[in-house]
Amino acid sequence: MMLTPEQIDAIRDAATKLTDPISSYLISEIARRISEAGQLTSTAAYEVWKLQNLGVSQREIKKRIRKLLKVSHQELRRLLTQSAEVGYNYDIMNFPFAQAVPFAENIVLQQTIAAAVKLAQDDLTNMVQTIGFVAPDGKTYPLTAAYKKACDFAFEQVATGASDYNTAIRQATKNLAHKGVQWIDYQSGAHTSLEAAVRRNIMGGLGLMQEQISRQEHDSLGADGWEISAHAASAPDHEPIQGRQYSDAEYMALNNSLARRIGTLNCGHVAFPVILGVSVPQYTPEELAKFKRDNATGIEYLGKHYTMYEATQMQRKLERSMRAQKRKILVDESTGDTEKLQIDQIKLQVLSGEYKRFSAAAGLRTQSERAEIANFGKGQAARAKSGYARVATAANSMYDIGSGEKNIKAYMRDLPLRRKIQSDQVITTIEPGQFRKHVAGTNEYKQYVEKLKKQGKNGPSRLTVSADEAQALVDQYKGTGILERTNDGVWQSKEVVTMHPDVIGVVVDNRNGAEAETTVFKIHYGKRGTHIVPDYPSKKGAKGRR
Repeated sequence: MMLTPEQIDAIRDAATKLTDPISSYLISEIARRISEAGQLTSTAAYEVWKLQNLGVSQREIKKRIRKLLKVSHQELRRLLTQSAEVGYNYDIMNFPFAQAVPFAENIVLQQTIAAAVKLAQDDLTNMVQTIGFVAPDGKTYPLTAAYKKACDFAFEQVATGASDYNTAIRQATKNLAHKGVQWIDYQSGAHTSLEAAVRRNIMGGLGLMQEQISRQEHDSLGADGWEISAHAASAPDHEPIQGRQYSDAEYMALNNSLARRIGTLNCGHVAFPVILGVSVPQYTPEELAKFKRDNATGIEYLGKHYTMYEATQMQRKLERSMRAQKRKILVDESTGDTEKLQIDQIKLQVLSGEYKRFSAAAGLRTQSERAEIANFGKGQAARAKSGYARVATAANSMYDIGSGEKNIKAYMRDLPLRRKIQSDQVITTIEPGQFRKHVAGTNEYKQYVEKLKKQGKNGPSRLTVSADEAQALVDQYKGTGILERTNDGVWQSKEVVTMHPDVIGVVVDNRNGAEAETTVFKIHYGKRGTHIVPDYPSKKGAKGRR
């Protein structure tokens, strides 16, 4: 039963998304409930909330899953039936001299498909009934238990003061956002993502159905051998055997020797019946050799070589990363975490840009539908793009590292630190003693002059603004300047403000004593307070360079 690599890819994509509505619903609903639990501050209130909400929400979740599962069952039936029809029609087309029964009239074939659909639907129902997610303690629990543990964690972290609300909710939903809904195998204790487990199960079941149908066709058409399909960018374990014809015995021995059997559809190959010496192979030896050469030649991207197979796998990896990032955005929206939402929206756009660049470099067609998830619509995509545009504007105004992408990367790297500076975690009040060191006529200034003289230096630089004006400058510009770092990337608790329009003092070159009025200043953050120091006017308008 012959399916092309493109058709197998399409089936695999559809199988991946089969339970997507269930996963997206659960992620959003559970994240919303966890955020509610974190808003309660007393044990009594939380216990009342649990009594009123957990039981009700669990019933709602189960009801919604049953409804979504019906839709998934319908889609699964369509998926298996269509793939069987396409493959069957292709196979009988290769035997024009044989009298084949039309697809709809082939009773044995229809019975085989019906049995495969029933088995696949039962497996899907069973898998959905054994789902859960990774709780804050890093362990995977069934849905109800994991749900309760995450809510308990959020409440306890906030109520005991161990974490602020935002931190507690992020910790409570982190594994839900990162790893999604999990399928739990209670016999082995293993767990994997629901989408991966369902895809693997469906593709394996579809492969078995194909083998049964192909065997029926093989016997009814009088075939005595098999041909393994071929395609560009093959995986290395299947590349040497693809595109060749084998006798029945040879094919059975070969397939049984493979770690990844042909026909499981977890790769892009299938086998179809042939009559040896009569059926013309799809590809000549020269064409198969070219597939192999082109695969090995591959591409170079950012200094790394990829075979074409590796390039397709990297493309799939980026698509999975974009889907995972969209799940994080669903969690952010459900918990109302606007700060993390912005960060995750930017990361999504960065991933999208990398996906487009890599695909173009590899000569691979982008397939944005592979990065789609349920409940993430055009509105969310538009908001992510507009948020990215705002960040790009801000990043390009603050950094000059060589490209827009590098500027954004530096901006996102520094964003948590800038927010920390702008919060109450950093003392930003002017420390009077340090301020007076740069005010001519004060005792602190005179002492500083003497100290520098003993070191053979000129200075210090002088401020011409008052302490209140200096405080206003810190309040206005804190977290917006060039963050000074060591060569190892460690922040030195200093930032240079280059965009202020008015003169704030006189900078003194400590080597030669040259003086110049300046609008540029440096903010020094300390354990006891903050102070500002005039800096060189040549830095006016400068941006971060690393």
